[in-house]
Amino acid sequence: MDSGKIAELFKDGETELSEEQQTEILNKILEADTQRVENIKKNIDTKPFFQDGFKKAQSEVLSKFEADLKTKYGVESDKMGQDLVDFIVQEKTKKTGGNGNSEDEIKRSKPYLDLEQKWQTDYNKLKTDLEAEKNEIVNGYKKQEVFSNVSQKAMTIFNGLNPVLPTNKQVADNQVNNFMNSLKNFDFDIQGDRIVVMDKEGKVVQDGHGNSRSFEDIVKTEASGLFEFRKNNGGSGSGNEGGQGGSGGGSGTIEIPKTFEELEKVMNDRSIPIADRTNIQAEYEKAQKGL
Repeated sequence: MDSGKIAELFKDGETELSEEQQTEILNKILEADTQRVENIKKNIDTKPFFQDGFKKAQSEVLSKFEADLKTKYGVESDKMGQDLVDFIVQEKTKKTGGNGNSEDEIKRSKPYLDLEQKWQTDYNKLKTDLEAEKNEIVNGYKKQEVFSNVSQKAMTIFNGLNPVLPTNKQVADNQVNNFMNSLKNFDFDIQGDRIVVMDKEGKVVQDGHGNSRSFEDIVKTEASGLFEFRKNNGGSGSGNEGGQGGSGGGSGTIEIPKTFEELEKVMNDRSIPIADRTNIQAEYEKAQKGL
């Protein structure tokens, strides 16, 4: 908040505030800080950026706490943190008749013990809250990275299915986006060449027989609920009688991929006819199943 917005929180220039008024002002500040954190979550894209914000937030809250202590006990000092607490207690001890120089006297005094307890409680709560916010943001960022990788592989499989798209580009894009968003109903764990599909509770998605469902199967199932697919049109890859060594009735020079990465390259190769790519996809799946 700038100085103008802070001034608006005080009514009629009041300098002495009741506990109820202080609580009301604090709640408004906390609401503003909640919005600030939401804005960070929307715009954050790097870990260093968050770390800078984390340090700044920590510094701001601690500075406010220190300022409140100085105001409450009427002291002026540039000391911070625990040093400020020690200084305030020392001053309080002097005013109550002690010499303020005995470390044991200070540490046994009620003001010291009360302040020390409040300091530790407030600081631990601040640390816990900010750590939770940090983990939430970092975990969200990691999930975005995983889904970005998963989306690329899903589009490769989707394109290989030869979907029938609307002729209007905007309508087609919206339909494809709806398909991609449907995959957000799942969580994913990338393990090398394999993608493990889980539900939102972290359990591996299984079929009716208790077998883990493959990522390719999930993609096809989600896509089939939104699109129709062109059947083999009798082109260069029709019939697929060329055996395992080629792409059916085509030139026969394209070998069946042995890994998902190789399949991905083939499916993205626009120089290969769609019909041939569809057949290659089918042969790859047969090979994976040992057929």
